[in-house]
Amino acid sequence: MSTTAQVEGENYTFAKGAPDFMIKQCTHYINKDGQPTPINNSFIEKLHSQIDKFAELTLRTLLIGYKLGGDVEDPQEKAFSNLTVLALVGI
Repeated sequence: MSTTAQVEGENYTFAKGAPDFMIKQCTHYINKDGQPTPINNSFIEKLHSQIDKFAELTLRTLLIGYKLGGDVEDPQEKAFSNLTVLALVGI
């Protein structure tokens, strides 16, 4: 699922979904300093480790990402590509 919002004249698309699906659509993540960083093997390993921890607690996981751009009228159009990971959540 995705949505696009206009903030100060810029369109931002936010998307959420199953981590296995979403991570394939992401190229960057927000590091601990708040900066976009290219996804690497270390990040993928940490992500899978956290997913496993959530699974042990019987939590459902969602990956949330965003990108600059998108169509406010049709937020699903090409929403799931070139995303930056914002968060992994366990519900």
